[in-house]
Amino acid sequence: MNILHTECSMNWGGQEFRTALEVNYLNNSQHKSWLLCHPNSQLYKKGKSLGTNVMAMDLTCLWRVDIAIKIWIFCLKNNIDIINTHGSKDSTLCLVSYFFGIPIVRSRQITNPIKKTFAYKYGCKHIMAAAHVIKNSLVKAGVNENKITVVGEGVDLDEFNPDVASAYLKSEFAIADEDEVVVNIGMIREDKGQIYFLEAARIILEQKKTIKFFTIGEGVGNRKLEKQ
Repeated sequence: MNILHTECSMNWGGQEFRTALEVNYLNNSQHKSWLLCHPNSQLYKKGKSLGTNVMAMDLTCLWRVDIAIKIWIFCLKNNIDIINTHGSKDSTLCLVSYFFGIPIVRSRQITNPIKKTFAYKYGCKHIMAAAHVIKNSLVKAGVNENKITVVGEGVDLDEFNPDVASAYLKSEFAIADEDEVVVNIGMIREDKGQIYFLEAARIILEQKKTIKFFTIGEGVGNRKLEKQ
């Protein structure tokens, strides 16, 4: 099967990483897959370093008819069987291909309030939600529940497990054997609530000094959050 993934995001976070890994998995599993994204996006740069089959195209403007036609031509040239879109802008840009008969599966991996439902109701064949709470919010917004499949996140246990060597990290961050460690990993932005994580850490550290708190990620749009 030939699968085209599209992602309009300019950033690099969990959603983008998962998409790149999915494309790599498909290409290693007897399928052909491409990831279409902006040439100046972090996803394009990181995808290249991961060996992902990334293709450059400006997906940042909703109503670029020329881009929509370019996507359709790409699909025709590469015999694309299905398009998996990941954002609102790229989903809109893929509508021309959808109306000409190429199925769209829309992925939704965030729990933000759903403001517009057209793309979910009429602009795709199916929806993949990353959690049941996302499916529930779509159904509440009026999307047919039979159109939604929940495909949860996963963890590579070969890479993340208790046997992974961590002595170098303990040394670098002065973590003693008796210390407890709490880690927050994610894109640093206001809607993820890292500010509350930091406030809680300060309160707890006043009472117990043997707990180490770490926040891992980059600031998006508002770099001052990184300095809190």
